[in-house]
Amino acid sequence: MVNKKIFVLIILIFLILPGIVFAQGIIKGKGDIVIKQNEEVRGDIRLGEGNVTVYGRVLGNIIVLKGNINLKNNSFVGGDTITYNGKINIEEEAVVLGRKIEFIRESDREINIPQIFLTGQGFLLKIVLALFIFLISFLFNAFIKKVISETNAFLKKNFIFILLTGILLFTIFVYNIPKEALFPFGKVLYLIYLLSIIILVSVGIPSLVNFLGESFSKIFKTEIEDNLIKDLVLSIVGTTIILVLIIIPIIGNIFLGVFCSTSFGLTLFYSLYKIFKSQ
Repeated sequence: MVNKKIFVLIILIFLILPGIVFAQGIIKGKGDIVIKQNEEVRGDIRLGEGNVTVYGRVLGNIIVLKGNINLKNNSFVGGDTITYNGKINIEEEAVVLGRKIEFIRESDREINIPQIFLTGQGFLLKIVLALFIFLISFLFNAFIKKVISETNAFLKKNFIFILLTGILLFTIFVYNIPKEALFPFGKVLYLIYLLSIIILVSVGIPSLVNFLGESFSKIFKTEIEDNLIKDLVLSIVGTTIILVLIIIPIIGNIFLGVFCSTSFGLTLFYSLYKIFKSQ
């Protein structure tokens, strides 16, 4: 009699437990989760590490910290599908009523740079960077001399403020790059954010190079009458100073960070200055 009761109890547990689990959702630390075609989850699916594959119905959200979300044909998700380090693979006839959010993978943040550029604390990479700095500095000096002169004057007048504030803001912006899935237009906003930082740094470079070149030239009291040759010399001198500083072992990367921060701050604050001045 007792054995029959235990047997019936076990049968009831097997029949009722899946319904209870699905009614409240599924929470799992590690491993794959598969929702079969005839199954329905009435809550959220939360998975730490692994893949979630859905053939049936999920009425809540699917959230995966590390892994992929695979939604097969005729599957249904009533909430959001979110993965922080993975992909969302949706077949044509799958239905998702909520948002589909893929946060950027950590591996996608890494830029694959050939090893030859990274040896010796990135010496060769810094040489290439110096050539790029020289090129844009010379072109800016040659074609938009007036703008460079104005930003140069602005830099001289506000150097300490631009240096300190630029370092602070640049550090905040770079170390707090938002996830790729800033909805509703995640990848677009992410790319705009990165592009804005690159532009702010790049546009300020010519003025900073010109500022360093002029400062160094004044020490030796050299005057060049030909404007083109003067622009060329200032670009070479300014770029050389930057290159010498950034290739110094150990502290070279600190100088590179300060250089980028100052260039970032110069572009940002000069742009704001021009905007408010015009109003």
